[in-house]
Amino acid sequence: MAGADNAEARCASAFAALGVPALGDDAVRRLGRADAVVLAKSLEAVAAKAKAGCASAAADDPDEVVELNVGGTVFTTLRATLVAFESSRLEAMLSGRWRVPRDAAGRVFVDRDPALFGRVLAFLRDPAAGVALPAESAAACDELVAEFEWYGLREVALPPLLPGSTVLTRQQGDDAARLLAGLPRHEGRWRLMMRGSQDGFAPSVFHAACDELEESIVAVRTAVGSVVVGYMDAPWGGSVGMNMARSRCALAVLETLRGRAALLLRPQVDPAKACVVCQDPTFGPIFGLFALGGAEGGPLRNDMAVMAGSDSTSVCFGIGCPGSMFERPPGWTDARLLSGSASGCVGLEDVEVWAPALDEPAAAE
Repeated sequence: MAGADNAEARCASAFAALGVPALGDDAVRRLGRADAVVLAKSLEAVAAKAKAGCASAAADDPDEVVELNVGGTVFTTLRATLVAFESSRLEAMLSGRWRVPRDAAGRVFVDRDPALFGRVLAFLRDPAAGVALPAESAAACDELVAEFEWYGLREVALPPLLPGSTVLTRQQGDDAARLLAGLPRHEGRWRLMMRGSQDGFAPSVFHAACDELEESIVAVRTAVGSVVVGYMDAPWGGSVGMNMARSRCALAVLETLRGRAALLLRPQVDPAKACVVCQDPTFGPIFGLFALGGAEGGPLRNDMAVMAGSDSTSVCFGIGCPGSMFERPPGWTDARLLSGSASGCVGLEDVEVWAPALDEPAAAE
């Protein structure tokens, strides 16, 4: 009779799930063991369908208020907010397609950092506002990027600064976006204007494509693996010796011979009295012009000169040298960590110049 007793219990449970009065115990027993088991299975199937229907109806209700337990902190929002992006983990968790853990109150439980989830939820509530990467450290930036990655939202919330760049890795692009975010005019999406490896390394190629740009980003990767990005807020066109001083321009050192750097270098002199950015049609983009050591009449150097003079496949650095126009990274006395040589010059693996995309869609290269 154990089978019949079990069927009886299953029938009672299924009736309870359906919310209808149960048959009397005697009625179930009179069915006999085989029929009772068949009835139990049928009732359980009906109950399962009813439960699935309720879950589906709830999943389709965008105005349903949902409580989510993230790492012990309860967040309350609309279901529509959490499922706004179909490719996201949250959408999958709340769709009914996944079996998800729940807390004692029946809330979906997500075992993640609640403070970081607050940033995720803020983005979901207002995607157009975007996400600002933490300026305080590379570690904080990595932590936030990893969190958006886990939720399946990285590409929509933190798109690449330079989409399709072959000079910057994804991480270097994130570092550049974080470092340059504080510059007054730097904003939005960027489009590729030239790439040395596909358009040629001649200075004439650079000037033909970029002289009229009101704002640009120059991304450089050297033959020894160092990576530097320069930001410029004025046109590059002009005659030899026509120098411009700009307070908004900056250099971001992303990779040195020691590895990841993520350093933002701003002009360290009065831009009205010094040459921070240079125009020269015989060179590619040039940042900084200074007398080495700061002594008047000393040899002239650039903080970064791309497609330098007669050798258009090289880049010369003066970052870190005494007298340089841009801030010196702590402990640097020359540019060896970028070039590997005392001269500061090194082979150019590739260079890209980007301009604001304005209202045009960002095109992947």
